[in-house]
Amino acid sequence: MGTNKRKELIEKYKDIEKKAKTEILDKLKAKNMLYVKDNIQKDSNMCIILSCPGQEELMADKVCAGETGENLEKILEILRKNDKYNQLKPSKFNKEKEKRYSYTIINSVQDVYFRGYNGAEADEDEVIKNENVLRIKEELREINIKYFIACGNNAKLLYEQIQNEFNDAKASFVSHIGWVGLRNQ
Repeated sequence: MGTNKRKELIEKYKDIEKKAKTEILDKLKAKNMLYVKDNIQKDSNMCIILSCPGQEELMADKVCAGETGENLEKILEILRKNDKYNQLKPSKFNKEKEKRYSYTIINSVQDVYFRGYNGAEADEDEVIKNENVLRIKEELREINIKYFIACGNNAKLLYEQIQNEFNDAKASFVSHIGWVGLRNQ
């Protein structure tokens, strides 16, 4: 078999794979199943707001997976080391090995977005949509949040929509903690 024919077949295979993946994603989206649930820890006092779940989160079926999750682990390690007065309270009930899941982690939207499918980010209208903001308020209603970390523009926008519910909380705004966001800073 010639080299050109082999390359042609490999390219055809790549297209078939992508098409098959896209068909699955389209079916999930059509049935309102293209989402990742937030990580709610009712006994933690810190909430990390991220932009939106992506392909890594979809495959892991967890918020904050992949490089974003790895970066958050490193950030939380630094925060814990510098928390001299033990003000950051992780969940006592977290069964995950990753420490990040000891804190509440939410996305500014639940729907999955990633390049090569539907774009890297949700648009602002989706973030501030009334049903989205109400969803977040309901999720956080019973948590005594003292600290918010909003990572990225959409996360900051969502925080601005819910901040009145958490008047006593302190908030920090940082860039998106995925490598693309960090490289842009």
